Amino acid sequence: EGGEEGGERAREAIGRFVMGQQVRALEALEGLEGEVPTWLRARIQLEGGHWQSALNEVANLSPESAVLHPVRVARLECLCLLGQADEAEQELAAIEAQTPDSPDCIYARGIVQESVGEYEEAARLYGQALAIDPGNAPVLTDLGIMYRRSGQPEEAVRRFDLAIAADPKLENARFNKGVVLLHDLNDRAGAIQAWEGLLAVNPLAMAPNGQS
Repeated sequence: EGGEEGGERAREAIGRFVMGQQVRALEALEGLEGEVPTWLRARIQLEGGHWQSALNEVANLSPESAVLHPVRVARLECLCLLGQADEAEQELAAIEAQTPDSPDCIYARGIVQESVGEYEEAARLYGQALAIDPGNAPVLTDLGIMYRRSGQPEEAVRRFDLAIAADPKLENARFNKGVVLLHDLNDRAGAIQAWEGLLAVNPLAMAPNGQS
C-alpha cells in the first residue's frame, strides 16, 4: 500500500512508536512496504526482544537501501543475540567497508565484542561511539550494561539515566536500571520506581525472556 494513505499510516506508526505504543504502531504498519516501514517494524520487534522476527524483517532489504546503516546495525545485533557469529561478522564487514569511522560502525564493533564476552573492549568502543554521538540512547544503555558486567553498578545506573534522559521511551534502559538497582544495589524501592516508569511507557512491557 502506498501513496498518501500509506504515508499517513507510516507517520501514525512513527508517532505511536515514539509514544511507546508498540502494538498500535505495528497495527498501523500492517501491509505497508518500503524501507521506513520495514526498519520501524524491525526496531519495534528488536526492542520487544523478538530477535528472529526483527531479523526476518530486514533480511530482504536492498543493499542500496536509504536506511542501510541503522538496518544493518539492527541486523547485526539480532545475529549476535541469536548466536549466529559468522553471519554477524559478515554483516560487520559490510558496515566497515562503507563507513569504517562512523558511530554506527564503531557501535557495531562493540556489539560484536560484547557478544563474545569481551566486555572491556565493548565498553571502550561504546565510549568511542558516544564521543562522536553523545546522546545516542541505545549506546548509552549498552555501555551501562558493560559497566554492570565489570562490577560498577553505580556507573551503570548513571548511563541508564543518561539514556532515559536522551530517550524517555527507551524501554531497555528502564528495565536494566531496575535490574541493577534491585540485584546489585539492593534498592528495591528504586527498582520498583524504574519498572513503574517502564510500565508507564509500555503497559505490555516484558523482560527479554518474555516474562511480564
